[in-house]
Amino acid sequence: MTILNNKIGVIGLGNMGQPIAEHIANAGSEVFAYDIDTEKTATSDSLVVCNSIKEVQKHTSTLLLSLPDAAAVSAVTSQLSEADTNGPFTVIDTSTIGPQNSAEVANVLKQRNGNYLDSPVSGGVRGAKAGSLAVMCAGDQALFEQVLHFLKPFTANQFYIGPAPGQAQVMKVLNNFLSATALASTSEAICYGVSQGLDIGQMCEVINVSTGVNSASRDKFPSQVITGEYNAGFTNSLMLKDIELFLEGCIASGTARNVGETIVNQWRSFAKTEPGADATRIYEFSKRKARS
Repeated sequence: MTILNNKIGVIGLGNMGQPIAEHIANAGSEVFAYDIDTEKTATSDSLVVCNSIKEVQKHTSTLLLSLPDAAAVSAVTSQLSEADTNGPFTVIDTSTIGPQNSAEVANVLKQRNGNYLDSPVSGGVRGAKAGSLAVMCAGDQALFEQVLHFLKPFTANQFYIGPAPGQAQVMKVLNNFLSATALASTSEAICYGVSQGLDIGQMCEVINVSTGVNSASRDKFPSQVITGEYNAGFTNSLMLKDIELFLEGCIASGTARNVGETIVNQWRSFAKTEPGADATRIYEFSKRKARS
């Protein structure tokens, strides 16, 4: 197993990766950062900017990935596994790519002396900026414990889910399915209330001390919908990607999926109509859909 030090590479500096890298650096680690979009690495003085993945590997044998999808993770891990290294290396993958893809990546890396920790995160862009994300990890437990000092600077909660890469992905996609369900169902509930003359803010106040409380009523509606900001930093396209992974898992495992199919179809319609829109705009989409 890789002997870890206080150096880490972070590959992917998007809405999540950038603040994650900053928190790790601010906690005292030396962070070597790379993004395919070179402009993203120019915004921080606390990171050591690298021009390639190969350059990152020259500095450290521990790498954290924060990438948008399975295709991006596969492309990066292919480069990592093909590179000449002086020994074993560790990949902490915070991307959401689904259980099957995660297991396949782990297998590819294992063949090239790479240790893989399936480590998706939850909490959104605000959580990443605040350093309060939840991280769910699956893989070798000793490896999980070994990398905790890299995980703690950007998380408030660290969970070891199980020994098999992919198990943390299961936890992440079912959580995002619940989040997507809360957003879609709360949007429709609020639309009904507004049609009857109720105030959105007061509806949320009542819901939040009643049995209907959920992440949308407690957080997303007050901070994004009522304010009109619609800038939670997570697009409908990414939400759809995650809940389609959930539905694929339900189909593969033979578990119930009646609600899942309905929610996925709603988000497919939203993403097709307004591709790349902030996920919280599903409320506006629901209002327009009701009028059509």
